[in-house]
Amino acid sequence: MKKAIILILMVLSASIFSQEEKKINPNFYNTWVESNYYEKIMSCKTPYELNSVGDNIIELYFYESENRILFSSFYEGIKRNFIVENSDTIKTLDLNGKKSTIYLISDKNKTQLVVENGEKTLHYNALEKKYYLPNGVQNLLNDMFFAGEYFVESDSTKKVIFSSDGNVSGIGDFNEYQIPIKGIPLPREYDIVLLQKVNKK
Repeated sequence: MKKAIILILMVLSASIFSQEEKKINPNFYNTWVESNYYEKIMSCKTPYELNSVGDNIIELYFYESENRILFSSFYEGIKRNFIVENSDTIKTLDLNGKKSTIYLISDKNKTQLVVENGEKTLHYNALEKKYYLPNGVQNLLNDMFFAGEYFVESDSTKKVIFSSDGNVSGIGDFNEYQIPIKGIPLPREYDIVLLQKVNKK
């Protein structure tokens, strides 16, 4: 009987140890942006400049509570489950259904995410933690180009407020705005802001 109890305890401890080994590095949990696009964002002076970036999967978001990834391009997005190989490496399917290996690499104070799918290898940079959101890139662009408080030129008592989460107030009935990047059939020689009235009840 004692041998049976000891054996059960050993199996249980091995199982617990195995589960602990399968936990991923907490650094995965972030919003990641394809490195070329990231550099373009950090150096651009207007949103229009971002239209020259290619059509790679530009954003990855790791859901901490779900252990899933949101793959996003300029045109679409999809959630994928993943399998943990070790704390710094996972396996999944990308936005296009291709088998992909995703892993972390660190160089001094910089950590990058690498995605390999057998055809190409892409590197991703993490956004600041305040942009750890499914739409983190959009919030970053909002902060860079619009978020803030403005006054109407003809009446300085009237304020227009653009927030980083895409809300706007002070412009008629409009309550949301968006800086479109690609995919919008509008003249692209200008920077464009879309205003819309959304029923939020």
